[in-house]
Amino acid sequence: MRTKKIIKTLKSSKGKNITFRYVTRDDLDAMLTYINALIAEDTFIGMCGEPLTMEEEREFLEGALKDIEKGDKLHIVVEEGDRFVGEAEVRRDRLRRKKHVGSVAISLLSSHRREGIGTELLSTLIEEGRRMDLLILELTCFENNPTALHVYEKMGFKRIGVTPRAIMYKGSYVGEVHLYLSLV
Repeated sequence: MRTKKIIKTLKSSKGKNITFRYVTRDDLDAMLTYINALIAEDTFIGMCGEPLTMEEEREFLEGALKDIEKGDKLHIVVEEGDRFVGEAEVRRDRLRRKKHVGSVAISLLSSHRREGIGTELLSTLIEEGRRMDLLILELTCFENNPTALHVYEKMGFKRIGVTPRAIMYKGSYVGEVHLYLSLV
């Protein structure tokens, strides 16, 4: 078992003891269970439909670990005790001309939303983005997810546009909101 490097510990607004730490190869089983729970919930993430297989999740994790090793990605696991309850990442743009831009993604189990964890997680991603020498963070959000949009805007992200009907969600098309945050 690899050492799990802790980034931060906090208490959620509902009194849960939460840990943010860096992902390790040992997280594979928990990550698969987690993403498949979100897929089954059919929540505001890009993944939907059939559950992922172990091989698909292994491929994702191995790619993430390679990008982390190159300094092009940061991946955070959110735990309550030993339970995997969320994850987040900052991914450096692959284009040479945009290496100063990072894309942000955050997700939490429904049982851990609306407790201040997402706000603290986004704050941590902003700090880590600065450590990665990024100048801009960007993200997208479902237009019909006002809770997430509120958190992003509260943390300083600015809306720069909406792609209408960009996302198929529960049988309808919804807009995809594009936001950015300058780190300088």
